[in-house]
Amino acid sequence: MKTTTILKPIKTTEAKTVFFAMVIFLFISMFGESVMAQMISGVSSNNISNGDSVVIAGNGFGTKGQAAPLKWENFDDGVEGNSISDGGWWITVHDAEAFEPEYDSSLGRAGSSFHSLHQMDCSGGSEIITPPQNFNDKIYIDFWYRYYRNGNPTNAQLKMWRIYNGDGGLYPSLADYLWGSQLYEMRASDGANCGGVIWQKSSWIPDQENVWQHLQIQLNPGDPDVANGLYKMWIDGDLKIDATDIMMLTNSNCGFHRVKFGEWQAGTNCVNGGVWTRWDDIYIDNSWARVEIGDNQSWSDCVHRETQISTAWSDGSITINVNQGSFTDGETAYIFVVDADGNTSDGYSITFGSGTDIIPPTGSNPDNLTLQQNYPNPFNPSTTIKYSIIKPCNVQIKIYNRLGQEVSILSDKQMNAGEHIVIWDGKNNSGKQVSSGMYFYYINIDGKFSETRKMLIIK
Repeated sequence: MKTTTILKPIKTTEAKTVFFAMVIFLFISMFGESVMAQMISGVSSNNISNGDSVVIAGNGFGTKGQAAPLKWENFDDGVEGNSISDGGWWITVHDAEAFEPEYDSSLGRAGSSFHSLHQMDCSGGSEIITPPQNFNDKIYIDFWYRYYRNGNPTNAQLKMWRIYNGDGGLYPSLADYLWGSQLYEMRASDGANCGGVIWQKSSWIPDQENVWQHLQIQLNPGDPDVANGLYKMWIDGDLKIDATDIMMLTNSNCGFHRVKFGEWQAGTNCVNGGVWTRWDDIYIDNSWARVEIGDNQSWSDCVHRETQISTAWSDGSITINVNQGSFTDGETAYIFVVDADGNTSDGYSITFGSGTDIIPPTGSNPDNLTLQQNYPNPFNPSTTIKYSIIKPCNVQIKIYNRLGQEVSILSDKQMNAGEHIVIWDGKNNSGKQVSSGMYFYYINIDGKFSETRKMLIIK
């Protein structure tokens, strides 16, 4: 395989290849891709929109028994004012003055049609609850929430979420508590018969009342009566609690089976009907493996992340349905793959909104070349490239990698007018199969006009 260099005198044909390599680098820089991405080698499109099916190629993604999460709910299929129970949730109303959680569109997140709205009174509130789930030793919970408290109640307790047994009662449970406006506490309880509170952790957080916040929870309950559990909690990308070697369970006959959102116990200065909570984009899974899109190339530096909905998962390829969340069209963001152990890949640059993966053509097009997108794309092991010309001319078709290095020459000869098909078998000039990732097919007509497009090979 030949790699051109500009460190020696070059011939005209080599100059063209060098020029093309520079175009490739310019294209990569325009889309912000990182050449040194460790895990993600390419995506089927760098311009994505909400609901798109996108393939991520690379290696080291690991396995995921079920590609899709146990529960994903963005509430967008609801009807304004209808009960959330219409969407398959269980609901509980603790007070006669409170109403059932309902679909609502007011004060929603950008990009969201509906969310779940709960009203709470001084003696209780309303909750949405998942049907029983079969959680394993690694649990991931992710949601957006917004709350407002009229009257500034003191010593009030707002439980934003709780994972619990649900078969024989509330315990054992793992729940968070927001006391007052700033003290956030995570507490594991086995109930009075199992020792009461067995672990708790507190963290002071800024008062973020009446704004949307993003909570991400990664936990491993560990073994009963053994301090080998793990709990991590992020708020808007900031790691607030990082607890290891903790005991969450004391009873081997109990486990976690349900998750509920919204629970309120008021203190003093409470005003009836004065507590409102809103919930959106709830993601629950029994694996830490997931795909996220964030606003920084470093996952730990992101302050805005949106969890994606995977539909297929293998060590070298993941397919997602894009959840754009509150990212805006035209915004540059980064895809991350998190494996089953919580390890995170480098960010891979994408752009939200309509766009194109075609490098702009160069030169005039006197031969009226029509170049089509290869199909299938992504592909393995071969793909078809179709083009047409209106008069005889010399047609050169080459494959390049993301470094601008020539991989394969598919055509370099005189061709008659008409439609033509070229098949690339995924091999380089030495006859060896290339690795997964992004490649470019380049066509040049009589040295006067060229056009380039992207394609993705997955293994």
